[in-house]
Amino acid sequence: MKKLSWKKITTLSATILLLSTAIPLPAAAISDEDSLTDLTNSQSTTLFNGTGYSAETNGDIEQDTDESLPASNAQTDGTNSGSQSSTETNNELSGSSEVSTDESLPSDSGLPNETNPSNTDKSNESETDGSSQTLPNEQGSKNTSASSDESLIGQQSVEQTVASEYKYFTVTTQKPVVYQNENLDLPFENSADLYQKTFNILGQLTSSAGARYYRLQVGDIVVFIRDEDGKTTNFPAGSELGASGYATVTTKGIAVWKNIELNAKASTTTDIFQRTFKVTGKLSHVDGTVYYKLSGQGFVSQNALQTTNEAQGARLTFNKYVSISSQNYSVWKNFKWQELTPSKKIYQQTLYAKYKYAHSNGAIYYELYRPNGSFAGIINSSATKLANNQGGIWYKENLYANKKGGTYTLWQDLNFSKKRGSSTSFAKKTVKISGKYYHYNGSTYYSLYDNKGNWLGYINASGVSTSKNKQGTYQNFNKYVTVTNKNYATWSSFAFKGKAKKPATYQWTYKAKGVYYHYNGSSYYSLYDKNNKWVGYINTTSSSVAQNGGGTWQKENLQRKIVKKNYTIWQDLAFKTKRSNTNNHYGKQYTVKGKYRHFNGSLYYSLYSGNKWVGYVNATATGSPFTIYSTKTISRYQVINNKSGNFYSKADPSSSKKAAKSNYYKYMVRAIKEASTSDGTYYLVELAGSGTDLGWIKANQTYSVQDSFYMYQTGGPFPSLNVKNLNIKVSISKQRIYIRSGSSTIYTMMCSTGLPGTPTPLGNFKIQAERGPWFWGANGGAAYYRSFHGHGIYLFHSVTITGPGRVGSYYHPEAMKLGKRASHGCIRMAVPDSIWFYNNIPNNTPVSIVN
Repeated sequence: MKKLSWKKITTLSATILLLSTAIPLPAAAISDEDSLTDLTNSQSTTLFNGTGYSAETNGDIEQDTDESLPASNAQTDGTNSGSQSSTETNNELSGSSEVSTDESLPSDSGLPNETNPSNTDKSNESETDGSSQTLPNEQGSKNTSASSDESLIGQQSVEQTVASEYKYFTVTTQKPVVYQNENLDLPFENSADLYQKTFNILGQLTSSAGARYYRLQVGDIVVFIRDEDGKTTNFPAGSELGASGYATVTTKGIAVWKNIELNAKASTTTDIFQRTFKVTGKLSHVDGTVYYKLSGQGFVSQNALQTTNEAQGARLTFNKYVSISSQNYSVWKNFKWQELTPSKKIYQQTLYAKYKYAHSNGAIYYELYRPNGSFAGIINSSATKLANNQGGIWYKENLYANKKGGTYTLWQDLNFSKKRGSSTSFAKKTVKISGKYYHYNGSTYYSLYDNKGNWLGYINASGVSTSKNKQGTYQNFNKYVTVTNKNYATWSSFAFKGKAKKPATYQWTYKAKGVYYHYNGSSYYSLYDKNNKWVGYINTTSSSVAQNGGGTWQKENLQRKIVKKNYTIWQDLAFKTKRSNTNNHYGKQYTVKGKYRHFNGSLYYSLYSGNKWVGYVNATATGSPFTIYSTKTISRYQVINNKSGNFYSKADPSSSKKAAKSNYYKYMVRAIKEASTSDGTYYLVELAGSGTDLGWIKANQTYSVQDSFYMYQTGGPFPSLNVKNLNIKVSISKQRIYIRSGSSTIYTMMCSTGLPGTPTPLGNFKIQAERGPWFWGANGGAAYYRSFHGHGIYLFHSVTITGPGRVGSYYHPEAMKLGKRASHGCIRMAVPDSIWFYNNIPNNTPVSIVN
């Protein structure tokens, strides 16, 4: 059949319309007069915006590659968006959006949740016609082909052209019957491109065969389409079309419409941002925009969505670090719910969540990766916690740490952007671990604090050893130490409650196999004796480290005589080199300037002859150069008049030393033994009040106060009364006053209580308010009195005075009875003791008097 040019066709059509006066036109047809006139006068019109075709004046359809042709404004709402291309439209639900194509993540749109993957989601089936096609799956389309009307080409004629009662036409047939002219004899070759698009209706006509056609504005041209190839509507969004699949909301602030008119807003996409919904239909707006109907929500513009065939929704870029915080989830291989591993196997690890999915089942899923880029699985976000950086999240910890070998950096942050220091800053210290992080790089990092609460930084766990206890971890030491300080306990544990049954001995040498750098700031040796038996823990300040098993040098000043033969005199205490033998020095006297308590338990002297060093010898091979001729028992009150040196354990200056004499300088003691020696006379002395043995002292270093002992304090230095539970106990049988803290005696004084005929009352009393510098009565008087019973009847006071007010003048015969029962019921004390008692004992202090 010969083709007619578009110009000839339109001219012929207009002529027919003008000459057909016998056929009255409906009034509605007049409304299209302008369109017809425009069509008739058209010289060149575009068939379909974006298709690449144009109709030239010669009537032939040629391909046009000019992409600069402007889109025709076919909108009724003033928007200038034009129509989308067929390729763009057909791909909207088939993966042209930013949807994952990762074949490692197979889709499964029927699994709403991971706890019961076999439970297919059928909640929205009623909204479609049940088609099982994959996207694009546009239900309700007609499959009528233009080929069925090819026999009609050139055999039809326009019977009547009128205005349409509808404004818009939505094409629902994949291959609709479309013509380029009113004679309906020039088919529109790109009719398939009109599928599922909505166009403005310019009018309608009826063919001679009785078929109705709508005159549509398609881009810059007009075409005629059979009414059965689509649906008519008065809404610019067109008729609702069937659609399936899923859509993820990716943009905020876009309207969600309740109805197909798109004039009743339900909400905005801000409320459902990054959620995935089942698609149950769609609208193809005349302006080219597609609106998808989301289950339970409404219609949303394609511009706010990413569509996919898969129930997990779009693959959204996330790029955050997460820590696995639950052990009770599955890590999935894909969205067919094939388990890769249980979450307990990666519990507390930090992983990179490169993507996330807002699944239509309501859950958020992360797609995880390891530092080497390998896929780690998909997990429900509820099993994770977001981290601020690759360090992961903070986990509470309560451990103590010590530096290991090597140097590790202390970091300011776990992005490793700034250093704070290094592990050498806490060498030989124990620090506190308050928290930990499982870093993305696979390492664990501790957050460290010192014992003052100062934060040190983050350190790789490989740089420290840890302990649950404040003493820290055991550190190898393996050195000999000599205990050189008396004032430290040996502990059986770091609870510091129980002391060792056999504590370390002062001036003895032990093997410190290990050391602990305690969190309290002190260090402790773990000691062993010569039999490899554990002794206990002792503060390192108590001891000095020795070069070998000989221990450390201790100052001494003795005269010793070699009294045994066949002992080696050593060059060193490792016993490697000999200097001589005692056979060569037998009977000779030497000066001991230093001594060593060897680890083997023996004492070694460093011998000198004048200023010449002789060597080291076992103390057993020596003896005192002094001789004790006789010893007798005495009872004399003496005052220490020398503060140099120490008391001795024997009446021999070469014997072991006891307390320093300076502690008791000018205090009264009682000499209980006297020894006559080659070095002169020695006294064995004790504190008069308590009877505490002080040791031996040369008699000429004391002077006698035998006739005035009551003028001296009888218990040595007075104590501090800043103690708990201060109380006083008086013993009638021992004639002693005990100042106590609880049950512990802190000071002891001599006293005189009542005679048998005038006894001191027994029982429990308290120090009363009555007090004074002196008193005098029928039976005499005394100074510095304090009442404890009868409000002035029974008193603590000094020895008796010689007359009223004569404080400082004491009646000697009665005063000399101190230490024996002598009073009328009061309790007498030495003068200095009574003054201290008078000035320092608080009122209401409990007093217990026992027989």
